[in-house]
Amino acid sequence: ARYGEDSAGLANSTLSFSPSLTIACQHCGTRVLPDESYLLEEFDTTAVTTEKHPSKSSNQGAESMLKMAGPALVVFSIAASVYIGAIAKGWDWFSYHPAAMIIAYVAMAGNSVLIKKVGGKTNTEIHGYLMSAAMLTACFGWYVIYTNKNAKGYPHNTSWHAWAGVACTVSWIVMAPFGYLAFNPTNGFARTNKQLRLIHKLGGRFLIALAWFTCFLGWYKMQGELVSRIAFGAPLVILAPICLL
Repeated sequence: ARYGEDSAGLANSTLSFSPSLTIACQHCGTRVLPDESYLLEEFDTTAVTTEKHPSKSSNQGAESMLKMAGPALVVFSIAASVYIGAIAKGWDWFSYHPAAMIIAYVAMAGNSVLIKKVGGKTNTEIHGYLMSAAMLTACFGWYVIYTNKNAKGYPHNTSWHAWAGVACTVSWIVMAPFGYLAFNPTNGFARTNKQLRLIHKLGGRFLIALAWFTCFLGWYKMQGELVSRIAFGAPLVILAPICLL
């Protein structure tokens, strides 16, 4: 019995963390930092509890934001794509360019960030899948504009919109595979590196902000009416703090 008490004491001292900064699994007692709480899902996704200062309320807030802003991002992207392609000028090959870019950077990337904020291993994986899908969709959008300009004999990259778009697309091509290799919750080589994760988080959100601004520049260039410009820009301004802060 004495040996059991000493072992328990040693275990308690070994696993002694600040209760306000740790998350414990009721199933096995494993403790991790809140940022690594997704690791507990490997043991029992129904048995994760927080101590003293739970993060459950923050997760509920993130879930509420996802339920509110997530569909709004999708509806906005579809409405903008339909308007620019079918209503404003008629659908043609070029129309796939703004549609693909808006869907990739606003609907997919925006929802990807909101899902990641909820936390958990599964949501982290979904975040990666959506960002990869956004990269592929954006590459298709770039292919459309490249071939469209070639067909019409227009020069490439002659505006700030074009150069910003190239920067976003190239950065996404780099970030997506690196993010998977480094941060996937199963075997990413830097999944517990706080510094790299912070750089990835802030860098990714900066790129999304740049992508949204680039989408607005393209819309501003195509749409001469003030009402149309405001109708496109205002939702992005409203949704940006929700998604990116």
